[in-house]
Amino acid sequence: MLLPREGHCLRDDVLTACTKASAQFRHVFESDHLESILRLARISHEEVAKGLVSWHNWFI
Repeated sequence: MLLPREGHCLRDDVLTACTKASAQFRHVFESDHLESILRLARISHEEVAKGLVSWHNWFI
């Protein structure tokens, strides 16, 4: 979970959305900088996409 730190204007919205979705997380990363959170999300997405491509190619 990538979460803005306490006091950030988006933190409550993120926590509310996660609660409504009954989301549970084992790891939480908090940052004061939204840009850091966005970079980590992009990197994570790219790594997942690489893994899916590799997994798909393994079955071909």
